[in-house]
Amino acid sequence: MKSSDLDFDAVYDLFTQSYVEATGNAQPRDWFERHFRKWEFFGTDRGMVAIRRQRCGLIKLTGAAGNRAGVLRGMKEVLAMEKPTWSAVSKDLMVQTHRLGFITPPAWVIVAVMTAVGDKISKGRTISVNRNGSFNIEFANIGVVEKYFIANRLYYAWLAKEAPTMFALEWGAMPRPARLALETWARRS
Repeated sequence: MKSSDLDFDAVYDLFTQSYVEATGNAQPRDWFERHFRKWEFFGTDRGMVAIRRQRCGLIKLTGAAGNRAGVLRGMKEVLAMEKPTWSAVSKDLMVQTHRLGFITPPAWVIVAVMTAVGDKISKGRTISVNRNGSFNIEFANIGVVEKYFIANRLYYAWLAKEAPTMFALEWGAMPRPARLALETWARRS
């Protein structure tokens, strides 16, 4: 579904309700409106996921909202594109995505990655990694939100192929066991 095919107010209400239930916070209306036009939506009008295509070929899941059946349908539609896909999600969505084949690295891998490339991906936001592998991100407009990293095997295959060149210094600085873990998930794709 293209954003132009959807009722903005209904989608905003759906995402706001879901985000408040999952994290206790939601992005302000003006923030959502700026991003809404850049996203593609999958699922149904009562449950959906939003994505943003990145220039490097990755698919970033930018949100999920509404009923579980619609979100599940949307996730399956995104995965059917067979593209490297990743996101940072709430705990309940992480559990659902694992059933679809997404992988969440253990805390020690998240710490290694964030130590090596955190500045490149945090965009100046404060990030702290928790013992369970989740991480807290501080957003200026909504406060601190707990998230879990998820990615499909195609993402790890992309990372194993591209990271040594795109992020040569950071990739080289990452402890070898963390690189091996990421590469192992890539080979299983």
